[in-house]
Amino acid sequence: MHLTTAILLQTVVAWQDKATKLPRLWLPTATPVIAGETSWTLDASQKRKLGKVLRLRRGDALRVFDSGMGEWLASYEEDCVVAQEQTREATSPIPLELFFAPIKKKRASLLIEKAVELGATRLRPVKTQRTERASIQALPAPGVTTAAVAAAEQSERLDVPLLEAVVATDAVKTDLPLYVCAARADGRAPHLLDVVTGPCAVLVGPEGGLTDADLAAISAAKPGAVAVTLGPAVLRAETAACVALAFAGGALR
Repeated sequence: MHLTTAILLQTVVAWQDKATKLPRLWLPTATPVIAGETSWTLDASQKRKLGKVLRLRRGDALRVFDSGMGEWLASYEEDCVVAQEQTREATSPIPLELFFAPIKKKRASLLIEKAVELGATRLRPVKTQRTERASIQALPAPGVTTAAVAAAEQSERLDVPLLEAVVATDAVKTDLPLYVCAARADGRAPHLLDVVTGPCAVLVGPEGGLTDADLAAISAAKPGAVAVTLGPAVLRAETAACVALAFAGGALR
């Protein structure tokens, strides 16, 4: 390889490595972004994060992103950030929906965080017969959640999935194939890894599992839903959600 080319490649790789270490900030944007002109005014929380937590100084670089604009290198100007150069174009994520029974507050936040890190594109809570009222009340309001934003910033994805409103088991609707993680590893139900062939939705139940009535309601709401197993281990609800998403997401790649 020519020495000049080698030096250039090393420089590009070093710049890319440095760029991926820059902090990321989600900034929803509906209008086209123009380098050197587009700026975003920071709210109090964002100012605190960039100035106090990350200790950025005026002129420091960071990355800003949104599903509509992709990712941009930007400069921190205390009260705002200014777009400088696009580093990634906007892309559409592979659809991967998660239906889950609400669980206790701290564990629900963990579930949302890990689901976003693992590629879930829709977060869809479901009220089952064993779902506790307190768990439903502990869920964040539908829409953008702090856990989802933090997970998107951490995991290098461009979109931030919204938390949807709670639905009953007889209202579980999706245009994607639905795999219900409810069966034991007794050889009678397929393993999730063996059936995923494309974009899909997975459903995991609450502590104690889904009842026969839950399964009947889901099957009626979504004909063709397939009961699958995640393996022999008995998993906590948030762990089952993570395993299901990891299996399904891995099969899509």
